[in-house]
Amino acid sequence: RTSRSINARKPRVHTATGDRLSLTAVVPRSQSVVHKFNGSSRFNSSKKSTKLLEEDDTDDLGQRQDEILCAKGIHDLDSGNCKAAITSFSRAIKINPNMYDAYFYRGIAYLDIESYRKAAQSFEILLSINARYHNQTAYILLALAYKKMTAPIDALKTLNTCIARYPSFVEAYIARGELYIGTENWSKALTDFNIVKDLNPSNAIGYIGLGDALKGIGNLKDALYEYNCATQIDPANANIAHMKLASLFFYFKNFDLALENLDRLLERDSTNPEAHFFRGKVARKLLNNNEAYLSFEQALKHSEMGSIGSKSLYELAKLKIKNKDFYGAFYDLRRAMTLKLRHKKFMTCITFTEGVICLIKRKTKSGVSKLTKLLERSNSLGFLHTMTLMYRAYGYSVLDQHENAAKDYKALARLVRLDKVTNFNIHLNNGVLAIKSDKKEVAIGYFTKAHKIFAESIEPMIYRAMTMIKCYLDEKAAKRSPKLLRDAGLDLDRTLKKRKDEYYLYFFRGLIYYYVKNFVQAMKQFELAIDKHEDDKGKITLGRCYLGRGRAYACMGMYKEAFDDFTKAVNDDETLADAYFNRGKCAFLLGEPGQAFHDFQQLIRLDEDNPESHIKAGDLLMITRSFQDASKAYSNAHNIKKSPKALLQKVKCSLCISNIDGAVGEITELLHLTPHDRKAIIDRDCMQAIKNGLLLKVDKSQELYKKSIKELTRLINMPDKGYIFSKGDMHLYRAVFNFYDGEYEKAIEGFTRAFQSLPRHGRSKSDIRAGKKKKKQNLTEEELDTEISEASLTGQNVPLHPSEYYYNILICHLKLKELDKGLELIDPLKELLPDKSRFTLEFLKGL
Repeated sequence: RTSRSINARKPRVHTATGDRLSLTAVVPRSQSVVHKFNGSSRFNSSKKSTKLLEEDDTDDLGQRQDEILCAKGIHDLDSGNCKAAITSFSRAIKINPNMYDAYFYRGIAYLDIESYRKAAQSFEILLSINARYHNQTAYILLALAYKKMTAPIDALKTLNTCIARYPSFVEAYIARGELYIGTENWSKALTDFNIVKDLNPSNAIGYIGLGDALKGIGNLKDALYEYNCATQIDPANANIAHMKLASLFFYFKNFDLALENLDRLLERDSTNPEAHFFRGKVARKLLNNNEAYLSFEQALKHSEMGSIGSKSLYELAKLKIKNKDFYGAFYDLRRAMTLKLRHKKFMTCITFTEGVICLIKRKTKSGVSKLTKLLERSNSLGFLHTMTLMYRAYGYSVLDQHENAAKDYKALARLVRLDKVTNFNIHLNNGVLAIKSDKKEVAIGYFTKAHKIFAESIEPMIYRAMTMIKCYLDEKAAKRSPKLLRDAGLDLDRTLKKRKDEYYLYFFRGLIYYYVKNFVQAMKQFELAIDKHEDDKGKITLGRCYLGRGRAYACMGMYKEAFDDFTKAVNDDETLADAYFNRGKCAFLLGEPGQAFHDFQQLIRLDEDNPESHIKAGDLLMITRSFQDASKAYSNAHNIKKSPKALLQKVKCSLCISNIDGAVGEITELLHLTPHDRKAIIDRDCMQAIKNGLLLKVDKSQELYKKSIKELTRLINMPDKGYIFSKGDMHLYRAVFNFYDGEYEKAIEGFTRAFQSLPRHGRSKSDIRAGKKKKKQNLTEEELDTEISEASLTGQNVPLHPSEYYYNILICHLKLKELDKGLELIDPLKELLPDKSRFTLEFLKGL
């Protein structure tokens, strides 16, 4: 029984395996194996085979049953029903063990279903019973089965046998040459492909195989020549050669020539997915992202979602990620999930894009969490590693986790050279860290560096302005530099030119105007901040804006308006302690002590374990002259946490209730906490001198006056003053002791100097006689505290009414019998006193 011709189909197993040269030359994709090797047969076509199957000729049925089964198997094989075909061929072989066609086609069917061992067994049996069946083809298919079984030695023996029997069989040399290339036996591969060229100079596969072998030994120049020859000799295989040329030119980084060869290939075969995919990679190297997009999309379109389709989807997503088109990348990756391409690299990219999109949508915690899981799970993220670190660092900055952000930036710097954007973010992050470490000048330096990188960006100017304001506020009043506020104002002005609707910029500018005592402008800026405020869950709440405007109103003496704003502030943010504190002060000034007491209670309720709340509550109680309750509040603060500030306020309370012994004891305790505090030492010595002078009522010794006068003189001559006692206070008390010691001239001098040292009062004798009070307007917050807290005793308050000074000086003149000078003071003094008190002056004038 000889071979016969049948209409061809496209068996998958007959094409390239791993390398393009795999047996394709022997069995082209366009035809069946048996179509190439025609022979005489009773069955000239598949139609004839089908006809035989349909006939019901019972004559000689026993002789034709094996042929009928074989024809049925060939029909099933053509229809793609390989299992049914194998069953038919096996039944035919059982009837007739010498049915050569059945062995041959059963081997092909096994190859088609990738059962390579059974395919090899079929071909082995066939060649053992008929070594020359179908000429050389069976040897080639047996070698193919061995190769698929990863048995290259058996495949090589089979091909050697074939070549020994058929020394001019070109396809055998091609197949063996390919095997040599697979085992990197380059010299023998070169020999076989040179024989192919000699046997058939017009066969392009010989040139291509020779080029592959030359490429293997590193002779790339000659490999290029062989590939180029292949494109000119055999148009049918030119596409393979063009692909090989493109690959080599890509290796040489000659991307233009690589692109040229791929374009020639696609002119002949526009649906080749491999060529489109490779073209996309070349276009990406040429930084032509649009062409790369188009090429990968075409590869995806024509690949039917095979290996090339999967790679194309990944490259598309990769391109979009690098170009920061995260939504586009996420869409492509979801397509991969829809097509069930759940490769690890797809899952990694999906997690990354989800994380970044969360950051874009301000779901920062979720975004950072996803990026962190990605870094923890993946040992190698490839191109995503640096991007993951960079975006997680940004997320940490948004979450105020600047230490973690700094760690990510350091790791990033070790991996890649940082670009401008990353350096910009690093400077901003370092600046915030410096502020947290109380290194404000260092922070300003970082923000300035960031500003130099992107001069148009407003973030560095905002941070720098905020830091300058903080620097100003943290300095003591005497050391504050107005330049800081001016520079901060300039930064905010430049920023507002670009972002006129950002409420927080008006808020900070309002702060600047407030601290330069331009309260009208401050009020206007806070008003703009209130009008433009957005509920963005930022740190500058609407309540803080109302608090700022309320403080400006209070400093302008508009206490009712201030009270209303402080009420709005606490309605917006119940945790705003400063609003309760300031509202309590205004309530006292408006004659509502009950409200002031209520705000005191709220301060305590806000945070009972916070000593600052108790201190502020104590301050409110002092305003309402509840000195003993205030002292208890300061004691509570000090018990929670040792606090020099609370002790100092407690000293003031003791002085206000004339408990000088208690005041001395408390300031001594303060000095145990801060033993080198010069101001506290001055206050202690001053109180001790006053205490000694008062002991005269018990001791009756004039020496105590002299001792107190001497001590107060020493303190007056010192360059510093105390927290509580100013130079004017010391002059006042020394004058009192001089008076009781009988030194009236020194007492007059002391009262005069004490009066002249007072703020908001004239220093000349004519000013004393005028006795006119200046209108209180545009007070700072510090001055406002002074006005509403008579117990502050800081030296900025008025220890005595001006009339008391005049009266004391008048009595000294009378003691000295300087009646003319005494008469000169009576009329100005009368102007300062109410009508009911003027009788005493008239009586003195009469005397």
